[in-house]
Amino acid sequence: MSKRSLPKSKSKSASPSQPGWVKLALALTLVPLVAGIVFIILWAIDVYLWPDPLAQALIGVLFILFSFAANNALQRKWIAAGGWGLLSLADLLLLTTLDLRLQIPAIVAGFAGAGLLLFEVVRTMAKMAQENKS
Repeated sequence: MSKRSLPKSKSKSASPSQPGWVKLALALTLVPLVAGIVFIILWAIDVYLWPDPLAQALIGVLFILFSFAANNALQRKWIAAGGWGLLSLADLLLLTTLDLRLQIPAIVAGFAGAGLLLFEVVRTMAKMAQENKS
């Protein structure tokens, strides 16, 4: 029986080690994520922490979006952090005001944020494909 050698994976250049405070801050970004999920679950099962039930869902979504933005910013992924931040701003403006003068820029901010996130995903996928070819 012949032995087949598996292709050796090329060692990726090790990124510089993150300082302890960055690792702690990255772990702490899970707190608003979990809180947001809990708020939304409680809202879905009709357990309200605020007099306005919709406020609970809005706060949950904002916590989740803030968590994503903070996590990407701490990892120095500025485009993704900006995308999540713009989506947070759009969500806040769209769901808290009925003024059309604020909702139109919020829609534009939401599309810009989604565009930034799409750009970052495509760029990352292209980078991964390029690394696999090499």
